[in-house]
Amino acid sequence: VRLFLNNKFIAEQATGKEQEYKATFTLPYSPGELKAIGIEDNKEMESYILHTAGETTQIKAIADRSEIVANGQDLSFVSMELRDKDGILQANAANRLSFKLEGAGTIAGVDNADMKDVGLYVDSTRKAWHGRALVVIRSKRTSGNIKLTVSSPGLASSVINIKTSTRAANIKN
Repeated sequence: VRLFLNNKFIAEQATGKEQEYKATFTLPYSPGELKAIGIEDNKEMESYILHTAGETTQIKAIADRSEIVANGQDLSFVSMELRDKDGILQANAANRLSFKLEGAGTIAGVDNADMKDVGLYVDSTRKAWHGRALVVIRSKRTSGNIKLTVSSPGLASSVINIKTSTRAANIKN
């Protein structure tokens, strides 16, 4: 694997069976772009790029499904990501998020994967952990729309809409 920092070559290391298919590089922190390129027979096979995130400015809500069955049991999992002005995940963000739900759904649960967070699982707020949080939305027994607004002081809010339908055949995942 070859490692580049801000387009400057840093080092190359083998990643075979003897190295347990791992490479470890030690270098001082520097903002910008860190790129690892997997090389096989001197050909680039794969690459991965990390970008330094700036100050958190926005919340991005991402639903696993935009339509659910209106049976009182169907769920949509909505992931929250705290991002900088360029849309890069700010993995150090720990902002408190507020969730406002309107329409044909309820909050079934909230979480952030932080095992030390003792907050309630059914609540209208949750602190982000490593720049992420999750809201699980449960349908009601009536068709309609669900509007989730996620906000945090000083950040641009995010709004996501989910439809509920009593006809399961209309729902495509």
